[in-house]
Amino acid sequence: MHSPSKTERLWFSHLLESQSLPSPEDTPLTVVDERKKKRIHELLARSEVFDNFLQLKFPNLKRVSLISPPATQC
Repeated sequence: MHSPSKTERLWFSHLLESQSLPSPEDTPLTVVDERKKKRIHELLARSEVFDNFLQLKFPNLKRVSLISPPATQC
């Protein structure tokens, strides 16, 4: 995670490490209605199309994909 504030990084890491993962039975923090779900899906699909366009147009440039992490981070 990148944050210039050391206090914020420590707070965030403590938050992540001190809480357990939610179980499937837990209610979500926010309820997303169908209209929002469709909008999110549309934006993700458009970003994937744009990502494919960039790959075709600039094949030799190193890029970070929105869908998957770069191979160096795996």
